[in-house]
Amino acid sequence: MARNNILYNLVNRYQISKSLFIAYFVCFGLLIYFVLNIFFGNKGLLAYRKLHHQFTKLDSEKQNLHNTIESKMQAVQNMNLQSLDLDLVDEQSRKVLGYINKDEVIIYQKK
Repeated sequence: MARNNILYNLVNRYQISKSLFIAYFVCFGLLIYFVLNIFFGNKGLLAYRKLHHQFTKLDSEKQNLHNTIESKMQAVQNMNLQSLDLDLVDEQSRKVLGYINKDEVIIYQKK
């Protein structure tokens, strides 16, 4: 009766004991488990790439917000009484409040 089982033939050819075979099998299983966790685990390489992408995206968003804050702070600083820029005050009053001079005409455009 010929056996076609590869593992059985391997064990018989090299005369590996059952306990040694089980030890090899467990070590091989653990090796596969750890290799898969390196790539696909919660702290694996794919999760690292995803977190790195999110970090890069949030860092650029933070930089944009920082630039916006700087420009707003500069506008507020220019409205200070010691360095009052009359053109800036006039521009802001027209833009925000909708003020116009008496001799100006408003032309509305349809969008």
